[in-house]
This record gives sequence, C-alpha cells and structure tokens, in this order.
Amino acid sequence: VIIPAAGRGQRMGSDIPKQYLPVDGQPLLAHTLRAIHACERVRGILVAIHPDDRQRFNAIASSVGPKLRPAVIGGAQRADSVQQALRALEAADDVVLVHDAVRPWVTTDLLTSVVDAALRHGAAIAAVPATDTVKQVEDGIVTGTPDRRQLWHAQTPQGFRRSLLEEAFAQRDPSQPATDESSLVEACGHRVHIVHGDPTNVKVTTPQDLSPQGASSRTLRVG
Repeated sequence: VIIPAAGRGQRMGSDIPKQYLPVDGQPLLAHTLRAIHACERVRGILVAIHPDDRQRFNAIASSVGPKLRPAVIGGAQRADSVQQALRALEAADDVVLVHDAVRPWVTTDLLTSVVDAALRHGAAIAAVPATDTVKQVEDGIVTGTPDRRQLWHAQTPQGFRRSLLEEAFAQRDPSQPATDESSLVEACGHRVHIVHGDPTNVKVTTPQDLSPQGASSRTLRVG
C-alpha cells in the first residue's frame, strides 16, 4: 500500500500538516497506518513524506509494525509522491493499493475487497453512489443535471496491478493535474472497476471533519 503524505493540507487552516494533527492522542496518519497494517492481505506499507516531516514520521513509525517500510520523499503533487513510491517498491510487489493518508476509518474488509478486485480486473477503486443531485455549472449558471444513477464518489483505497499503474504513470502528462490514480489508468484506455465503498470511510479535509459532530465522532476524538 502506497500512502502519499507529503501534502501541506492548507484547507485545514493549521500550522501542522493535517496528517499529523493529534486525534485521540495520536497523529491522524498513525491511525491510518495501523488500520492498514491490521489487514492480512497487506504485505508492506510505503509512505511518501515531505522532507520537513522526517521527525514527525519517525515518531510514528516505531509504533506501527513490521510492514511499514522506510519512507520515501514525495513530490510537489500527489501524483509525484505516488510515482516516487512506485520506484521504491520491491520486486515481489505485484498488486499496489494507493490510500489517502487522512482516511483513518478504512476497514480490513474494504482493503481486502479492493485487493481481490485488482487481482481479478487489473484496476479497481472503492466508491459510493452519489445520493445528492449534482449540477453542472458554468459562470454561476446551471448548464446541466447529470443522472445521479451514473455518478459515484471515488474513495481510496484504489488498487492496481503494478505493471498497469507503472504504465499509467509512464504516460502521464505532468502538466495535467491528476486527483487520483484511477484517472491516469483511465487515460491509458484501461477499465477501472468499482468496489462498493463505505460511507464512513471519510477523508479528513476541513476542521469540520474532526469536529464532535463530524465523522471523527464515530471512533476517534480530537486532542
């Protein structure tokens, strides 16, 4: 499992990158790592970090477990960090999952389902169906209403045969932003299959996500 964790999390409005914010007495990233470490199907975990975060990461690493490998230095964008981690994989790593550093509520069952689907199809992502009506907007004016029955919210983990993900990155246009790995695989003409995700598999993005009324109140507490 590759975890891009080099971002600064500016929308969080904190001097500390959000993946290192203390939640239930531990950095958010530590909760994510332990959740992944608990999955028997996971053989190794590789985190791409910002060079300024070495000390923060090392303080976490000693308490995670033997599956956690030495960190690599990530890049300016998410895709750069994932690509750096890809280059550091071991020869036996044939299936690769990418997971957000700030999705600590991921379950073993979901990780396992994505691994199985990636083995079967080559590429698979966790996602949940859209429940709200979505509008297309241009210059503040609604230009369309897509059929929400065809819309899904992508989550992580996203899983791939290693060779397929490496091909996608080899063809990547660095000038074009890639918000997730499946979009790169799609651009190569490969089909990406859906695994039903979990509504509680929330990505922490803003302070509200860690408020007592937010997603964190299910299992984690701020502070």
